[in-house]
Amino acid sequence: MSTKLINNHVVFSFDHPFQIHAAAKVYRLLDQLDAMEKLTYTPKCGIGSYKGQLEPSIMMDYNDFHEYIFKQYFLNDQETYLRLCPRTPRGVAYEGYLMNLSLDLPFGEYQGRLGTWTEIQRQYLPDYEGWTRLDGKYFSCV
Repeated sequence: MSTKLINNHVVFSFDHPFQIHAAAKVYRLLDQLDAMEKLTYTPKCGIGSYKGQLEPSIMMDYNDFHEYIFKQYFLNDQETYLRLCPRTPRGVAYEGYLMNLSLDLPFGEYQGRLGTWTEIQRQYLPDYEGWTRLDGKYFSCV
């Protein structure tokens, strides 16, 4: 059982994101949860790069992720997700942590601190191992 955390977020992708039907099922679930007002805020869709591969990404509240998404079938082939935690309880700076989703380790096990979630410029994307584009801005943990 996970502890409720205030102002924590998750960025993740899902299995077979470029198959229309597979992606539609994920987005439909998120849309239904949002329409039923079960989510803290409407998840944000974006795109990211992980290990050099472009993939759709979703940012949502940490508690909502653990309650509704964490053990869903569409995460079976995912290795990790990004957890964003505020540096201070009321701060606006976030620290990024890579969290395990693979079957080799317990779900949610911490794999490592990645750095501070920072807006980066598009021309520097090749300099970063991983990045996410949300709301027209690019971010990475540096």
